[in-house]
Amino acid sequence: MTYQNNLHIRQCPILVMAVLATILSCCSTNRHQRLEGVLATVDSMTNATQYNDSAINLLEKVRDSMLLQDEASRMAFKLMCVKAYDRARQPYDGEDEIPNILEYYENKGDKAMLPVALYYAGRHSAKQHDAPSALRYFHRAHELIASDSANVLNGWICSQSGYLYSQQMLYEESRRFFEDGYRYGIASKDTMSMIYSIRDIGGSYQMVGDKATCDTCLHKALRLAEAKRDTMMIRNILCSLTDNNIEMVRYDSAKVYLRPLLKNIYRHEESAIYTNATRIYFHLNQPDSALFYIAKVLEVGTIQGKTIAYRNRTRIDLMRGDVAAARGDFENYVLCIDSMNRITASEALAKAAAIYDYSMKEQDNMRLQEENQRKSLWVWVLTLACVALLSLLLWGYTFFMKRRAEERNRSLSLEKAFDEHGQDIDRMPLEKTNEVNKTIDNFLKKSDEMALDIKKVQDGIALLKKDLLAILDIPAAELEAKTGLQDVIALFKTHLKRATTPSDEDWKRLEESIMTAFPTFLQIVPDALMLNAMEEKVCWLTKLKFGSKEIGSLMDKSPQGVDSIRSRLYLKIFKKKGTSKDFNDFIKKI
Repeated sequence: MTYQNNLHIRQCPILVMAVLATILSCCSTNRHQRLEGVLATVDSMTNATQYNDSAINLLEKVRDSMLLQDEASRMAFKLMCVKAYDRARQPYDGEDEIPNILEYYENKGDKAMLPVALYYAGRHSAKQHDAPSALRYFHRAHELIASDSANVLNGWICSQSGYLYSQQMLYEESRRFFEDGYRYGIASKDTMSMIYSIRDIGGSYQMVGDKATCDTCLHKALRLAEAKRDTMMIRNILCSLTDNNIEMVRYDSAKVYLRPLLKNIYRHEESAIYTNATRIYFHLNQPDSALFYIAKVLEVGTIQGKTIAYRNRTRIDLMRGDVAAARGDFENYVLCIDSMNRITASEALAKAAAIYDYSMKEQDNMRLQEENQRKSLWVWVLTLACVALLSLLLWGYTFFMKRRAEERNRSLSLEKAFDEHGQDIDRMPLEKTNEVNKTIDNFLKKSDEMALDIKKVQDGIALLKKDLLAILDIPAAELEAKTGLQDVIALFKTHLKRATTPSDEDWKRLEESIMTAFPTFLQIVPDALMLNAMEEKVCWLTKLKFGSKEIGSLMDKSPQGVDSIRSRLYLKIFKKKGTSKDFNDFIKKI
């Protein structure tokens, strides 16, 4: 066998390995491209106007393959899973990963996917009853969307923002967002978003008492839902129509809308449908039917439904003369009312009620910046004045101690000289004695001059302090009180910035600072009028020029609630009605 044949034999394994590597590389590339195509398909399917569960099935088929991909592909897969399950109205176990997904796209991921991640972070915060965070995420997502191709996402953002505002009973603001969502739905031809928006617009009209406009909007939404043949949406709108017609005292019409719902009831609809049935049959004077559905509500209903059921059954018992049964049902009704009040006062709903109007955000920021600048200027002036005063006092003290040390050294020198010459004093000539006496007289004279110099320095320090207080036009005691009050104001501003609630020690410190800085504060209020702790806190914060929204955030109240407390205080003090502005003017003059 020749040398060339041996060379070919040795090269065969190398060629085979190269071919295999090339084939594997091509397969890996094709596989990666195929998975990327799956994610693009899912994204397109979830944005479609006619959505089904196909996207979820497609994602589940490639789940195991995605675990072997790079971080970008894994994060895109997780985000598509959140989106697909949300659009399919199905619960998803991986929602806890949303914060990690958002952090990835904010720091190093594809910025084109950041608005979607922000939207679902807002959805996650809303489910956790953290409405302020949810609105911040929605607002950021809306700002990042610049192209018309994202009208679908814009519509979802507006709908969710409107829903959060409606929880705060800001129905005008919520309707504005729902109308924006409807316009985005038209632009993107997203019929389902249009149906949701029209339904929610009708709901906002219903909450402000415009039942007729609500009825018109709900019928329009019902026609679109019937055209889409969306059973769940049709049932939802029929339930809303039933409720609106009950409030319009059109019980026969409400019964027509309720009848198809009673034929086939889903578990999550039982409480609302049975409750509406009890209301309708009670007002139609059909107590037997009403009692039948009351029993259903008491079996499967929510606390709100049970409250209505016990109230209606109490009335039926009284109509039938059964006082004992009426007493028992009324006691249960009171228990339900107490439970609802506890739920309303819970921490979760308190957070949901803490939202604020983002349309005023820029104005509030500008106003706060101006106030901070003015306060910073005063702080700087007071700081420089204090530094100058302390520097002058330190210089005077240093000068006094230096002269005192010099005087002590001279005294020690004289004492030493007296000791050295004490034994020879009798033998000194008369001239020497006179010289010593002259030296002593000069020393005493110099001591008197030094004492005068020290007194002049002390008088100068007193005059400088007096001039400084005259320039600031603030008495010394009041200057110290104002400085302490500024510290308390800074503390409460820190609470506002961090969205935290002041402690009892903070409130006590605020009260002491107010009473120190303004000794006559609230003495104009008659002794017969006892202000509770909440009213005193509103008075203190108003005196320090805190706005309604700031006071509401510090006291877990809405701005409207703070204005109501101010108006009530004005009536309580002056025995006549007044606005919150009248009360503010009164407090500022004290």
